[in-house]
Amino acid sequence: MRDEFSGGDIEMVLGIPTERLRQWMKMGYISPTIPAPGQGSKAIFNRTAMYGIALFAKLVDMGLKREQASEYVKRFISYEVMGQVGYIGFQSVIRNGQRVFISTPWWTEDSPMTIEIREKMTLGIKGGGQKKEWDHIDIINCIKLRKDVDTKLKVVE
Repeated sequence: MRDEFSGGDIEMVLGIPTERLRQWMKMGYISPTIPAPGQGSKAIFNRTAMYGIALFAKLVDMGLKREQASEYVKRFISYEVMGQVGYIGFQSVIRNGQRVFISTPWWTEDSPMTIEIREKMTLGIKGGGQKKEWDHIDIINCIKLRKDVDTKLKVVE
């Protein structure tokens, strides 16, 4: 199974133009696994980075700001390094006047996940989450994300 991909591979597999990918890297929204060593050389992305790029594109298409989407992707990749996460819940809260994103991973497809919404917008997530005041929550199905990207990657493998 191949684990090194170029910007051209990303364009072919995910439909993200190479120039847009370069712009996202330049702005710091996404990072290659191995940066291009110089002008005219290619940055390399591993499979986890491909998942992160697919997630970033999906979140931006859904209307999230690129800064927020980038934060989600960084957390996703940090969880993937520890082992394949099943789902990630992201809560947006205001603390000391600043927006903070809290993430809660569920590690397997079979992890129990119950979301209870109570009075005063308190969120209780059974199976690992904490109760926090929030103004929105996003739950990412990482299992489906990986499956979709892996299916598309068969084109270049």
